[in-house]
Amino acid sequence: MKMLSQVQTPLRLLSLVLLPLISQPLYAETDAQLLDELELIAARGEPALAARLLERVDPATGVGSSMWLEWQWQHLDRLASEQQWQELMALSDAMIKQGAEASAQLLQLRVKAFLALNKPQLARAELQRLIWLSLEGTDSDRVQLFRQQVIESYLQEARFDDARAAMVRYQQDYNDESYQWRLVAAETLLRSGRFGALEPLLAQTEGESFELLQMLAALRSGSRSPTLIWSDALAVSEREGVKSPRHFLGVAVEAAQRSNDLSGLTTALERYLALDDEQSSFFNYHSNDLWQAYQTYGEVIANGAQLLIGQDSEWLTEAQRLRETAPLESRALYASVLLNAKAEMHQQNAHTAFARMVGEIPEAMTLLKRLYLDRTHISDIKRLPESVRYQLVEAGMAQADSALLDLIVELETAPEGVVKIDWQLARAESLLSIKRNDSAVSELWLVVDSDESLDEQQFGQVMALLGQMRVLGQWQVAIQMQRQLIENSVQPERLQQLRFGLADLYRGAGMNEQAAISYLALARPGADGVLEPSAWIAALEAAEALQAAGLSEDAVTLYQRLHDATSDPLRRQLIERQLGS
Repeated sequence: MKMLSQVQTPLRLLSLVLLPLISQPLYAETDAQLLDELELIAARGEPALAARLLERVDPATGVGSSMWLEWQWQHLDRLASEQQWQELMALSDAMIKQGAEASAQLLQLRVKAFLALNKPQLARAELQRLIWLSLEGTDSDRVQLFRQQVIESYLQEARFDDARAAMVRYQQDYNDESYQWRLVAAETLLRSGRFGALEPLLAQTEGESFELLQMLAALRSGSRSPTLIWSDALAVSEREGVKSPRHFLGVAVEAAQRSNDLSGLTTALERYLALDDEQSSFFNYHSNDLWQAYQTYGEVIANGAQLLIGQDSEWLTEAQRLRETAPLESRALYASVLLNAKAEMHQQNAHTAFARMVGEIPEAMTLLKRLYLDRTHISDIKRLPESVRYQLVEAGMAQADSALLDLIVELETAPEGVVKIDWQLARAESLLSIKRNDSAVSELWLVVDSDESLDEQQFGQVMALLGQMRVLGQWQVAIQMQRQLIENSVQPERLQQLRFGLADLYRGAGMNEQAAISYLALARPGADGVLEPSAWIAALEAAEALQAAGLSEDAVTLYQRLHDATSDPLRRQLIERQLGS
């Protein structure tokens, strides 16, 4: 067996200096403080590391332990508050698979997520479980809310008769007069076309949601002119303080469709697709609808100007003439040419002019991204003019789109207005995704070697890319970059994270003695002689690295000192398990 005296001097000295210091109670922090620390690690972009650290500190039951559940619940609450429903569903699925109880609280979050993701049947299945749980327990008053959500699920599924029948039964049971219930009832009556029963309900209730329902009821019942409703809906969408302008723009789109107003339809669709606020259950318009409106409107304009199909250069000339005086009509003509022109030169010219004009309207980036990146009409964005591709990259750098990644790889210089480091990180990530690893490493070195300081988001991206390097087995490259980041860093909290990451890299690369040195350096007690949670974990990692390096006696010594210095039963149990293995 290899003895401590045979190990390189730095490791021996660190062990001799550190081990005597570990002689006081190691864990003074509360579970809540530990969870806060793990939350910070996860928020910095290393949730897997946080999960591993949690299991180290609370190993009695591992996954499913009380601390594990509490930490997972903190994540669920954050995801729900941020309306990240896909991520919430993935986490809740994992929790249930790993043994977490499908409690009423968890099921309620899943119902919200399913309804937000437009999966009404799955929402209803969870609601049935919730209703049974509530009837069997002490929470029967919650059944009222669950039955409202059942009605919402029927509405999402366009099962209007079922929604109305459920509404009638609900009202018989509860005689509910609350604002929220009147809103659900009004939507049910509107969707089932019962305008007579809806009118008195709308007349006695105010608020933005009821204003929307009043407009829709008037439009669909034919009691008001679609043209007037279009004007009113557009005005409300521009009103200061309105919470959901996109909903009213949806009314304007429907009103223009009913009145065959191509100009009004194109205007409303542009504004609707340029906004990112929540989707309404009444409307589901896509970029395909706007491309079709552009094309139809463009043909009408061209016909009025006595232009023939195929006269692409004349269409472009007319679009240019209208650019200042009638920009909407100009965009419609350009869109028609870029969709239908036979000559690539005409298509390219139309794309350039069209994208430039779209870039001038409010919320242009969202609209441009939706028009080009869903690829229903634009099948190959790599053939677009370079100026348009730069616009698209700027509009969609945060979107994980394979075609967009290809664009980023092709365009070496950062677009105007994009921070150089952000561009380099985007290129490195894109190059890794298409397995051009050497080029990705070169691009990432430009960031790591830079004299510019990284903000939190950029730092998180670098750490994520180094994580991908580890997955690809490029340990030495990742180690060199991590060392460089440590040399450049001046922020104490980052230094701690970087040094822990470097120790992990040494361990992954099989450099166990160097890993032990690094972990031991992180395992120093604080000024009060107590190890913080991260230092405790570093000490455990150091012991494992010593064991892996063949230094079993040193590992045992460290484990024994850790065991003697803590009274926490879970931590003692963990160490005893390691000593017995």
